[in-house]
Amino acid sequence: MIKKIVAFSIGTIMLAGGCASESAEVINTEDQSKDSLESIEVKDSNGLAVDVPVNPEKVVIFDMGLLDTFEVLDSKDKVVGTVTQSLPDYLSSFGDSDVVSVGSLKEPDLEAVYELDPDLILISGRQLDFLDELDEIAPTLYLSVDLEKYWDSFAENMQTIGQILLMEEQVEAELDSIQKEMGALQEVAQDSGKSTLVTILNEGSLSAFGEHSRYGMLYEEFGFIPVDNSIESSIHGQSISYEYILQENPDLLFVVDRSQAIGGDTSVSDLSLNPVIQETNAYQQDAIIYLDADLWYLSGGGLQSIQLMMKEVLNQVEF
Repeated sequence: MIKKIVAFSIGTIMLAGGCASESAEVINTEDQSKDSLESIEVKDSNGLAVDVPVNPEKVVIFDMGLLDTFEVLDSKDKVVGTVTQSLPDYLSSFGDSDVVSVGSLKEPDLEAVYELDPDLILISGRQLDFLDELDEIAPTLYLSVDLEKYWDSFAENMQTIGQILLMEEQVEAELDSIQKEMGALQEVAQDSGKSTLVTILNEGSLSAFGEHSRYGMLYEEFGFIPVDNSIESSIHGQSISYEYILQENPDLLFVVDRSQAIGGDTSVSDLSLNPVIQETNAYQQDAIIYLDADLWYLSGGGLQSIQLMMKEVLNQVEF
């Protein structure tokens, strides 16, 4: 596979206006042409410096949250390739367009990506093993939310996209709006006093998520009160039994049905049929909340997805 060579000019200028982070620096000054784009140096989620093009014309995106961010920022037309077979419903328009399928969330189709000749490739942790191979095709930027500091890393990712698209001010406005909505949600969730457990259900097996975990933002950013502060922090969650749920007895039980998201066996997905679950406060208070599996399992970490998550919680939980 031949690495694409992009000719850059020498020199340094600063990006005009906005709220660019200190890590971003424009390093090219000549006008954009067919074969050259200005570039900036940004930090990826590993803290590594990456040179990426400014205002790229052709982008391949493997992360659903970054994909929905491009839509919010009116940059949908820049997306030439994405994982069309795993699109959440709210992003279905990308599947109905001329956007090319570039493999799965776990296995990029390198040949399909190469044929698109992109200016930039955006990935998340699911594709990290392919970073070097993708980077041979085009500058590849890894952005992921840090479970230990969800909001800070989320905001940094969005600001980085804003720098790349020259839309820093619009990103800051979106972040300000999200923070206001999040503050209102935190207040009602805290005032409710409802103890909460967040779980993934996978063909009858359950995993729980606590603070600083995959769904830790429900506690740390959205304001829900964890029923158990000792759940291990993990992207995959802590394996639990139905008896554990009864023992902790949460007032709210959030469920993300992985089987539904990936097309697995959903025949045992209705927890309300389990006699142990029927003894819990959550069941008796009609507070077993099934979250949108496409949104919560396949996506997240984008300007659109985080707002949809807050809206769904507010609509489903009786405070």
